[in-house]
Amino acid sequence: VSPILFFLIIMSCASRTEPEWIISQPKAEGYWFGTGSVKKPFYGDDIREEARNKALSDLSTQISVKVSGTFKRVVTEHNLSLDDLTESITEIRVKNNLTHVENIDEYESKGRYYFLVRLSKATYYETIEKKRRNAVKTALG
Repeated sequence: VSPILFFLIIMSCASRTEPEWIISQPKAEGYWFGTGSVKKPFYGDDIREEARNKALSDLSTQISVKVSGTFKRVVTEHNLSLDDLTESITEIRVKNNLTHVENIDEYESKGRYYFLVRLSKATYYETIEKKRRNAVKTALG
């Protein structure tokens, strides 16, 4: 085996360094990020899918806080007490609009599997607006 080929084989087997996003969630204007991790050994069906679901959950909590805060402000201004309704509407709204989430990275260490996703805020709000227009059109149509 040639020395160059041997070097390439050894380098391809070297483990990747732990990404920064595992320690500190990325921040970028116009995006929400979500990270998820699953401890190994994992006894479910798909460790990758489980880590992605946890990342989606993390992402949705960030959106939920924004949506819930806005909704609660409106409810409070009208002296209504609708906490359960607020949480329910928020959860449904967030989950129904996570359609354009990007899988950014994944990393596997000896003890955990990690997943990073992101969602464009502009795309998220465009999706909501499009669904709102369709609902109005259907209701009037």
